[in-house]
This record gives sequence, structure tokens and C-alpha cells, in this order.
Amino acid sequence: MSTRAITRDQAAAWGLPDDLADPADDPKHPSLAVELARIEDTGRRRWASENDLVFRAPDDGRTYRVTYFQGLTETQEDHDVWNDEREIKLTEVKPVNVFTVEWHRAGGKTPPATPDGDTKATPAPTGDQFTEAAIRRGAYLDAANALADPGPSVCDCERCAACALHQASQQLRRLADHYTTAEQPAGLTWEARADHAIRLYARTAIELEDTKAVAARLRAERAELIRQRDRIADDTIKALITKEQHPAVAATAQAYRAAADEINALPQDYETDPGRGNAAEYLRRRATELETAEQPPADEYRYCGATVDEGEKGYHCARPDGHKGPHAPIAPDLAPE
Repeated sequence: MSTRAITRDQAAAWGLPDDLADPADDPKHPSLAVELARIEDTGRRRWASENDLVFRAPDDGRTYRVTYFQGLTETQEDHDVWNDEREIKLTEVKPVNVFTVEWHRAGGKTPPATPDGDTKATPAPTGDQFTEAAIRRGAYLDAANALADPGPSVCDCERCAACALHQASQQLRRLADHYTTAEQPAGLTWEARADHAIRLYARTAIELEDTKAVAARLRAERAELIRQRDRIADDTIKALITKEQHPAVAATAQAYRAAADEINALPQDYETDPGRGNAAEYLRRRATELETAEQPPADEYRYCGATVDEGEKGYHCARPDGHKGPHAPIAPDLAPE
């Protein structure tokens, strides 16, 4: 429920509650509220009656309901209509058709039900004929379901049965009005069907191109975020490392980062090859672990020095002397002196 509050001065400027404009004279008084309905004696106090006023606000054109008070006797004429409130609360309302019961003489002839003047025809939908046909079909199916399943709240009494029949007749009347105002799709030619198919294809192609553009933009933003993350990580590691690293460890970490940069520089297709980004991230993580791990002093570090591959002269094992497991080769230009 939408509500709003106005000041007493604003209510007086609109003419609330007794100086409102008539709906017929609305254009002549654009600054006044338009009175739509007034319901008196909705509540009663000791010296005042409680009344409801429905009006259309001049600033936003919406319909609101406000409660005001009126003195019951001549001595209470000076009673405050807003009950001494600093702000006046308004509640937005809308018109709704309701079913009422009338009492007639028992045994007399019951007058036939007549359509009320408040029933409005459903506006004719806009769009192609196929869409209009689908709307009409759904409306008729809703009416059939309403008649077939009245709901668990309907009890076995004459009043509830009359209410259900009245609602069904109202819905069928709106369907009839819609049937007379909407354009029928009968007799469609192949040209009309082809035109409809072309419009659907064009709209689908445009939506596909828009989706591809959004996907490309998101991939570019993701790549930029990855570069920013790696740059921030590199700067953070450089700031955290204060002691001198061993040349072999620094060279290995540098090789890891260079390999990660080469992987990121390759054209990537995340749909068919999602493992490239994971490989680059793993290499950077290994470089970070090497740079932050506890390292022995450079003068106490002894290399294995074994030749890894006789065919590649100058490639020697850079692991500590006496290590277990396979050798770790290092390039001659990265090997420490």
C-alpha cells in the first residue's frame, strides 16, 4: 500500500477537505484537488464524526483517501478537522467493482441481472495478430478455469453461488468486449506469416549480437581485473620481502612469473580452453611461495651441480647438494655464480 504525508498548509492549498474542485471544473482549477467520493460517518467519537474523502491530487494526479473529523453539534464547530495532527497521512487507492446483496420480498419475482455501468472493456492489445490470438486464448482459458474450480472458500449457500455467477458473468462480458475490439487472426496469408517470422528472426539476431557484445566486454573487464590483481600481488610481495634472496630462488620465481605472463599473453577462449588461466595462476602462486619461504643464507647454500642433460651443456641441477629425487635444471644465464 502506497502512502504519503502532506503538511496542513499543503492540504489547505489543495482545498481539503471542503473546498475541492468538481471533476467537471477540473481544468479551471489546476491547483485544487478533485473530489471523487465522500463517505461520511465511517467512525464516530464522542463529539466528532469520522469521514473519508477520496480525491485526485493536483501534483502527481494519483488518487488518495484521507480521513477528517467534523463536529457533531454547534458547539463543536471549531473542532480541528485533522485531529490536531502536524502531518496528514494519505493512502493511495483505486476503484474496484464489488458485489453487494439486495433484499427483496419473499415469494416475489427476482429481477434479472443487468450489466453494471462500471464494467469496462479490456483494451485491445497491441502487437501482431499471433500475439493477440494467444492473449485471447489465455483469457478464455482463465474464464473456463474460474467456472470449473470455484475455490475452497465458496460455501454451499445461495449468496456465494450468486457471487460466483456474477463474477463469471463479468469476466465473460469483458471477454466478449475484447472479442469485438481485437483484430482477429483468421484468414492469415503466407505473406503475413512470413513477415511475422522475419520480425522474430531479426529480433533474435539483434538480441544475439547484443549478448555477444556484453560477453566480450565482460571478458575484457575480467582480463583487466586479473592484470590488476597480479600487479597488486607483485607490488605487495616486493614490499614484504626485505632480506636478500638467494639468486637461485629469485631466478626460479622470475622464470615462473615470465611463464605466467606468456600464458596470459596468448589469445584465450575460456569456453574451449579454461585451463590456461588456471595454469598462469598456479605459476604465480608458486613464485610467491618461493619468494616468501624461509631461505638459507647464500654462503651456506651448496648446489648439486650435476649435469642434467649431456646434450645441453651448461644445464646443471640447482637443487641443494645431497637432495633426493630428480634434478632441477636451470639455464646458464640464470645460474648463480
